[in-house]
Amino acid sequence: MAFIYLLRFKTGKTYVGKTKLDNWETRYNAHKSSLRTNRASSLLQREFINSDLEYPSIEILLECELSELGAMERHYISRYGELNQDIGSDSISQDSIILAFELLTGDSNLTLKEISLETGLCSTSLSNILSKKLYKWLSIYNPKKYEEMHPRYNKIDGTFTLTNGVAYLEVAPSIRDFLLKNPEYNFTDTGLRSVKSGRIKKHRGWYLRVNT
Repeated sequence: MAFIYLLRFKTGKTYVGKTKLDNWETRYNAHKSSLRTNRASSLLQREFINSDLEYPSIEILLECELSELGAMERHYISRYGELNQDIGSDSISQDSIILAFELLTGDSNLTLKEISLETGLCSTSLSNILSKKLYKWLSIYNPKKYEEMHPRYNKIDGTFTLTNGVAYLEVAPSIRDFLLKNPEYNFTDTGLRSVKSGRIKKHRGWYLRVNT
């Protein structure tokens, strides 16, 4: 299931959002965190300031199937989304990074693919968060969680592992099954087998280990 929600600021302005999380409160808490740390999109941050730093209220407009989410979000944005215009103009919004960080360090038990779908961040961005190569401002956002963030993150068919500062994707146990279940990486059978044979260490921008 998925949710369409409405954020209503004290100013009266509204924003329509969506989440694929079973617990929509996680998404709401990420909004509040990004507003509190001045890392929300500029339009939402402005309304937060104009609302005397009071958090917006949240209203669940609809619970729907994932297949309906895009169409229903557009429908409700056309009706209520005063602040939605230009919200997505940033290439990677800090709000999305904060949500990904919360999901990676929390108890959501989501796979990397599910976190990518929820946040809109690609797997490379998630790896950069886990490896601490980029987005180091997260150490200020939540120092304790950032310090304790583990370099290994379980997923359906493999793990990210940090070794000597490099984030590796471990592929196990079957290359064929991994390709079928993880098409978002755009790996090829030939490329993975070249890694397995030791001819290359990197494929499609990823350092890989293949466990057999």
